[in-house]
Amino acid sequence: MLRAQGKFTEAKNFLDSICAVKECDHDCNYWKFNINLSLGDIEQAERYYRLFIEVGGIPNVFDSISRAYLYKESGNEKEALSIFNRSRKSLEIQLSENKTWWLYFNLSRIHAILMRKLWLSNYLSKAAQLGFYEGYNDYLLFDPAFKNLRDDPEFITIIKQIHEEKETSPGIG
Repeated sequence: MLRAQGKFTEAKNFLDSICAVKECDHDCNYWKFNINLSLGDIEQAERYYRLFIEVGGIPNVFDSISRAYLYKESGNEKEALSIFNRSRKSLEIQLSENKTWWLYFNLSRIHAILMRKLWLSNYLSKAAQLGFYEGYNDYLLFDPAFKNLRDDPEFITIIKQIHEEKETSPGIG
């Protein structure tokens, strides 16, 4: 939850305190990967992702978007694009069976990273219509996937609409 609120230092400190007293390498490495990615510390994010895999972590389609972003940021565009394409196809198959905000949200993340604004806008709007949960409407402001769009007028308008919807709909967020 701290990560979704953009409180990355607090989240790292919390993880360090828990991981020091409890054997939870899988979870600790997974969240440290995500937090460092959110902070833009690609080297540390990559380190914790490798540790996550070494201790038996199994990435899923949602995690693969963050991993592809990591590869893109570290210069491995070809691998990043390959993962994005596989993830997109998997999410679209799932979406044909069950239309959830989470699937639309993750498709919007892929298109945000690839700067495909029309697709991003479409998927993000559909996610918003279905309603964000667990603070993800706020996480849009911090998610590294949307980093290059933070100053984009269209993206700002979508974010504003999502937050206005949250204020009028108690079930969102």
